Amino acid sequence: MPASDKIAYYFELKDFSTVVAVVRTGSSGPVIENIREFPLANGAEIEAGLKDLAPDIQSHAISAAVLLRGRSGRLRISLSPVGEWLQQPECAALTPAYQAMVDAGTGLAANGSGKNLQAIEAVASVEQVEGLLKKWNVTASRLTAAPIATAGALISWLQSHAGTVALLDFGETVSHWLVVERSGVVAARSSALTMDVVAESIREELGLRFKGAAAKLFFNDQYDFTEIGPKIGAKLATRLKPELATLPGGSSALFFCTGLLAPQKWFGDVLADSIGCGRLDLDVKKLCTEAGLTFARETQPLSPAWLGLLQGIRGAASSPAAWIAEWRHPSAPALIPAPEAKPAASVPAPPVPAIAPAAVPPEPTAPAAAVRPQPASAPAKKPAPPVAVVETPAVTSKPTPAAVPARPVEKPAPPKTPSNVPAAKAPAPAAAKPAVPAPAAKPAPVQPAKPATIPPVKDEPSAPPARKASSALAYPLPGSKAAAAQPAGDEPVRKKPFLKTGAGMAIVATVVIAVSVIIWLVVQMQAEKEAMAREQANAAQTRKDMEKARQEAEAKAQAEAEARRRSEADASTKLAALDAARQKAENEAQQQAAARLANARGNLVVATQPAGATVRLNLLLTQRSPAKFEDIKIGEYDVVISLDGYDEVKIKARIEENQTADLGVIALHRQIGDLRVESTPPGAHFELRPQKLVDAGSDPVSGTTPAKLTGLPAGVYSIAIDYMGATRQTGTVEVPAHAAATSSWEFPLGSVKITSTPSGATVLQAGKVLGQTPLELENLLEGEQAFELTCDSYEPVHMSGLVVKNTTRAFDIKLVPMDRLYRNNELDQKPVPIVQEPITLPPSLPLYGTYRASVKMVIGKDGVPRDLALVDASNPVFGQACLVAAAKWRFKPALVKGKPVSTQVSLPFVQAAE
Repeated sequence: MPASDKIAYYFELKDFSTVVAVVRTGSSGPVIENIREFPLANGAEIEAGLKDLAPDIQSHAISAAVLLRGRSGRLRISLSPVGEWLQQPECAALTPAYQAMVDAGTGLAANGSGKNLQAIEAVASVEQVEGLLKKWNVTASRLTAAPIATAGALISWLQSHAGTVALLDFGETVSHWLVVERSGVVAARSSALTMDVVAESIREELGLRFKGAAAKLFFNDQYDFTEIGPKIGAKLATRLKPELATLPGGSSALFFCTGLLAPQKWFGDVLADSIGCGRLDLDVKKLCTEAGLTFARETQPLSPAWLGLLQGIRGAASSPAAWIAEWRHPSAPALIPAPEAKPAASVPAPPVPAIAPAAVPPEPTAPAAAVRPQPASAPAKKPAPPVAVVETPAVTSKPTPAAVPARPVEKPAPPKTPSNVPAAKAPAPAAAKPAVPAPAAKPAPVQPAKPATIPPVKDEPSAPPARKASSALAYPLPGSKAAAAQPAGDEPVRKKPFLKTGAGMAIVATVVIAVSVIIWLVVQMQAEKEAMAREQANAAQTRKDMEKARQEAEAKAQAEAEARRRSEADASTKLAALDAARQKAENEAQQQAAARLANARGNLVVATQPAGATVRLNLLLTQRSPAKFEDIKIGEYDVVISLDGYDEVKIKARIEENQTADLGVIALHRQIGDLRVESTPPGAHFELRPQKLVDAGSDPVSGTTPAKLTGLPAGVYSIAIDYMGATRQTGTVEVPAHAAATSSWEFPLGSVKITSTPSGATVLQAGKVLGQTPLELENLLEGEQAFELTCDSYEPVHMSGLVVKNTTRAFDIKLVPMDRLYRNNELDQKPVPIVQEPITLPPSLPLYGTYRASVKMVIGKDGVPRDLALVDASNPVFGQACLVAAAKWRFKPALVKGKPVSTQVSLPFVQAAE
């Protein structure tokens, strides 16, 4: 494995099993080294498998990514936050709960753009899993939702295959439907099919007594469900078909069951056939290869039941990780879909209407047209949400009297006729730009135009003008006398209403559009809320109907069971009564018969050949044959006839009322047997005598072992046996009738094995040569045995030892050479000088200084030194003088085990000159 590669561990814990994968990660991508599945009920197998997959787990904890399928969790698809879901009654038992959520379409983190696939799980269930991991010495580095990962794997498969998959996430107490399409997960529902329902179906089909036995049989890989599987599937289909009918596309979907062990794949196939759905034909290895996963072993077995774990491995190697939803602790912030950042919707701004000539005021009574913004020349943009059509009454304003100049009235100029007044030219309409609806801004104050700059306009008032006290008109018509009486330059001008101006109409249109958008948004939110309410109501009604059907079915089953129990109880009562009556009648009849026969009597006669045998009747009455038993109770008796030396006879005798039973003359057979005499060692002489004839001095039966004696009269015999001077042994032996007995004897003999170094030494005992070493002597009498070993150039050795019965005593002797030199550490006592010759210094030596020398010599057994040699000397002349003196020394020899031996010593000499 390259140094940069790392080993990662992945666990998927389901209700019935755990799947473990060992993955090697490196630059080339994840490589799955091994993947195995273990039944969750077999803790010993899991621990042994973990030690095999992760040898280091015995010394320290390993870190692993864990995919969890909770035992009590819930799944759903919704736009609402998880917190609202937890407040519903169906989730009360799960609160507080772990939470997990992904976008139902993309599988990524929820962003508020669509519906979300949500999952919750009780804290107690997750803590139980954490405790189990701790027991295995595993630490969860990441805890994710297994059903969501399985759904993601199927969505990946659907990218290259058409159709819909109905995924049944099967559990022990809780199961769910997930409808999976290429676009994501489109539906999530709970299912009433649990392990308890399946076990009950198996129990009923096989006639078992307990559901626990049915569940164990379901997970037994050795049991063949080929015959009863379709029958079980047909029963379960009555529950699954109504559930499948409520799912979108469920009738034509491919069926896939997860949550079970790989060997239980047959169960998913049976359910698919029973509910009329196609089986999901999925090549797991091909799917993994397309996802970038490789395997270290080509023969690695794979199962569709492991899709969730494989998706988890794939998600860990990709970013962003799709369909990987982490379980979040209740103390973490609640999972609320974050709204996706979108550009604000483009709502077309109302077009700025062309300013109509002031001479054309709006109709006072006609309603305003529906507001539908139509941009005149703006470029096309993303369509905005439809704008509700709101019809409002036209805004009419009362005409405002024109401001009258404050200067003095002059003589009016000749009035101008309308034909001479040019029409006011309307400005071109401005193009309206789309804008987001916003609150209408306050219009800027309109400054009254100066009289000289406002062209004369034709004005038709919508209401009759107010009259003054005089008959003169407040606003004289052109050409009238009143108009002629006014100066032309001071002609009064009436102010135009603000709402009739372009700015006023734009504000009105903007307000209308804003109100319309707000109303549309409110209507949409209300419609979505009503749709969600309808969906929840439908789901609640479905659950209610299913619960009602389940309760009715359970009530019906309970009623049928109660009726069956009552029927069985009644039948048992009647049978018990009949049996009691029958037993009573039989007891009465037996009592009457016993009372009649209690005093009945009869006789028995027994004769034997030879006579004199003992006759015992029921081991109580005894007579010698010929025997006659009179006035005995009727019935069947055991008769036993015995005589020494003859076979015992046992017969039955039936005594009838007032009758004599005669068994006739019974011939007795002589008893003989065989005897085998054996001894260890063989060749022993024996004598055999019957004990009854010992005093009569009859001839004994003798022989040599081994011997077999046949046709001996049965009885007890005395036997005496001896072997080669060993102590004679005596005893008794019983020869059985028509059988063989064995008398075995064993003499206390042993053996001796003698070896020497060197071999070839002569072994003697009491001066008799027995052989040369190595030598093994057998059949020696038990006790002390002494031997002597001799060999040329070696010292003789005497040895002795105790010979034990049936054992071999070994002697291993190391011969000592006669001239052997013993080392100092082998000596029991070192040589001691007894004669020390002084050193005679030659005249040539100077008379001053100190002389030293060391002489090496061998001190023999006689204490005389030999083989002298000068080791070192401060002066050669002095050394020679030391050798001469040392040769005349005598010693008490060294001792080993009390014997003198030769040894080598170094003798130092020191002489100071005078």
